Amino acid sequence: MGKPPGGPGSPGKGSLMPDQVLKILTGLPGAGKSTVAAAWRALDPQNRTVVNRDQVRYAWFGRYSGLTQAQEDVVTHAEVGLADRALSEGKSVTVDATNLKREHRDMWAVLAERHGVRHEVVAINTSLAECLRRNRARGAAGGRLVPEHVIVQMNATAEGKGSSENTEAADGFGTYRGMFDHHDNIAALDADWLARRANIPQWAENGGARGRLAAERANRADAIRHLR
Repeated sequence: MGKPPGGPGSPGKGSLMPDQVLKILTGLPGAGKSTVAAAWRALDPQNRTVVNRDQVRYAWFGRYSGLTQAQEDVVTHAEVGLADRALSEGKSVTVDATNLKREHRDMWAVLAERHGVRHEVVAINTSLAECLRRNRARGAAGGRLVPEHVIVQMNATAEGKGSSENTEAADGFGTYRGMFDHHDNIAALDADWLARRANIPQWAENGGARGRLAAERANRADAIRHLR
């Protein structure tokens, strides 16, 4: 991973919106990072953007894995460049990548500091068993399949993994905010589960309340806001 861009043209501290943030997701493949990132962006798509490392890999080299180190360095430069530009435009950014090594999180923290915005490390603490299950299901459906030994190795060597909500990050950068309890049967953002976590009354089983899309979207948004 290279150093983040920045220089005379970069905004200084205090020059951007006070609620602007750089969220650094961290978690194993299959943990649910992209689901969290998409839900976060959907709450304010005009002012939020997601930088997904896998998408950058595919855009540059037409594949998600098997890149040389030189190619990965190109991906890093492009990835950080996208985040740098979005921050310069006053947008909040979520970095959707594994970010399991401290040096990778450090790089994003430095970028946030150069723009004068706060940053958070958001650990998606899904169990290894569930990550492997989701990875198999994704591969069976024709999606990206990460070799299982790679996921197992990443889990064994991850640095500074968080274990619960609102615990201080081991590396001192921001706060781990695990959005899910991640029992093995939780595979995605679930409206009922979000409502329970945010202490929002359950939707009535009768009357078809859950079928009203507008109400459901509003409740999902409220739940996620409580969890931020």
